[in-house]
Amino acid sequence: MASMQKPVDPNEKSKLYGERLANVLDLTGDAAPDPSKIYKLHINILLDTLHRQADSEQLRSLGAFLSVYLPKLYQAWLDCDELRSAFAEVLNFASDSLYFIRFTKLSPAETFARTQIKRLANWNPPTTGDPEQIEDDVGGACQFTSTLLVYQGTSRLDPADVALALPKLQRWRLKYRGRFAAETSDRVYLALKGDPIHEAMTRMMKQKLGESLYACGKQGCTKSAKDNGDDLKQCGRCKSVRYCSEATRRKHGKRISQSALHACIKGLSLGAAGNSFKTEPNSA
Repeated sequence: MASMQKPVDPNEKSKLYGERLANVLDLTGDAAPDPSKIYKLHINILLDTLHRQADSEQLRSLGAFLSVYLPKLYQAWLDCDELRSAFAEVLNFASDSLYFIRFTKLSPAETFARTQIKRLANWNPPTTGDPEQIEDDVGGACQFTSTLLVYQGTSRLDPADVALALPKLQRWRLKYRGRFAAETSDRVYLALKGDPIHEAMTRMMKQKLGESLYACGKQGCTKSAKDNGDDLKQCGRCKSVRYCSEATRRKHGKRISQSALHACIKGLSLGAAGNSFKTEPNSA
């Protein structure tokens, strides 16, 4: 009789995925990533695999990667001037995760939106090549920019960059009317123009995000800072995830493998406390 195959530990599987993505992005070594070693096709295959996973598995895999490599990924993105780099692709994919949202609130990432707008303002899509790929580049770049503006607002943007970006956004929202690139460029355009309806919608989105950020980090717990009457207990290491009680934090930490899924973001703790980040890209 054939022996039964041992079931795969989902946490270990997620950890392996996170390490695979980090390897493809050249993030695992001590040296800065070398963009010449990174193939976007490999990145797209891994992201497509992640996209097709069930929500719970996707969160686990993405968390396993971001909990360790998000600070280094951000630094690699800062150091690479290319608007649609592999680093930007992965950041855009992860931009709705709580790891990413919390990261945008840390001081090392305070120029995130400012840097992205500068790159968008100085970027010109190629005049030759696959029109669908060019349209996808416009849509993806504007989607990422729009997300960052929701998280960080427009107050830190360089007015010169805004003035340079607006005519381009206007062209794209008209050229790609009715398609994804028009939708995302329109969101950025309205944000930069200070459109009151868009601002009201952004406030509602930020309110919902705030509810998620200040909810207990234990899966299944519905308690929030509002329920407690004060802020939740903050993790002392990562200053990020919060719990409704010390007992819940201890129980959660025991149940989940820290190496793969634990919400304590060790890398963010190091990045926030030390000097491992630059706050502006090399080209600025």
